Amino acid sequence: MEIKEHFKGLLKMLPWDRFSTDIVKSLSENCCDRLTGKIENYDFRDTENLKGYEIELLYAALSYVFAEFARHERSSQDFIQFLTQECEIDEGKSKVATECYERYFSQIRLALLNIGNHLPHVTDVKWKIDYIIKSNTYEHSSGPVFRIGLKTEQYNEETEHSGRKVLHFTCTSQELQDLVYKLKDVVRHCQKLSTEH
Repeated sequence: MEIKEHFKGLLKMLPWDRFSTDIVKSLSENCCDRLTGKIENYDFRDTENLKGYEIELLYAALSYVFAEFARHERSSQDFIQFLTQECEIDEGKSKVATECYERYFSQIRLALLNIGNHLPHVTDVKWKIDYIIKSNTYEHSSGPVFRIGLKTEQYNEETEHSGRKVLHFTCTSQELQDLVYKLKDVVRHCQKLSTEH
């Protein structure tokens, strides 16, 4: 997982000495509440005489970091290490944000999984190659057989938790090549759409 340099630089650049632990705690909780859909907006006015844009920048950066770490299922140890070592934030304020991350982790994950129409998304791929030497149905071998397992994760509205499934299929070398070409075509099409907008 890689956090965009823009947000990492933003967190380093902010005047952390002007943010009290209470402000960091309040902003962290509000970021998590916003990510989980508990609140709609946060009022940045009247926050201990701090400049509004500083609070807004901190809020945006923290929201991004909370979402990315939860999306990649990173531990609270990784979270505090990122804040203290890579962003050079003092340990007290990092600990407050990390405690909030621990409390809201599963709720943020569910909210992120709830985006869209609950289609499963691929989280991992396992594969192996088999070669059929002799079979009572084949007179000659047509090459290797690829056994592929796509691990997927999908939000279940009834249980309000994410469910994991593995989709297994086998294919020949030619069928696998066709699949790869089609996937590359989809990626090119998506990239083209994103550059047009």
